[in-house]
Amino acid sequence: MNESRKAALDEISAIGQELDTELDAERSRMNMWWDSLSLDDKYKSFYSVVQRIVQGDVVENRSYRGVLYETFGFPSDSYGLGMSCGFMTLQNSIVPHTEQSILRAERREAIALIKKYRDVIGDDADKLLNDLKGDAL
Repeated sequence: MNESRKAALDEISAIGQELDTELDAERSRMNMWWDSLSLDDKYKSFYSVVQRIVQGDVVENRSYRGVLYETFGFPSDSYGLGMSCGFMTLQNSIVPHTEQSILRAERREAIALIKKYRDVIGDDADKLLNDLKGDAL
């Protein structure tokens, strides 16, 4: 490995370590803040956050940024905060399940229609049903 590449990798590694240290400090500050809340304030915080996540992700099917900026009303500099606390991971785990549920419902509806109109569809009905039943969702 040449010296300039090694120096660049060392610099990247140092930056990564600094970032990890800053994230650990931020997590510590957030946990201290949470521990300082009364039980009533914890309930209110929990309710408010979960209600907004459900509204933005499930009801309105917004993107990560849409939930942060529109549903929560945060400015664009909240993007990194959402990343560091795991919100993007949570958001990405919610959306695919929602999409899969929609696809399953549409597949069930298509199967029911093919069965209902089997006589009209003719010989292709069995092939269509097999194709739909073979899809793994």
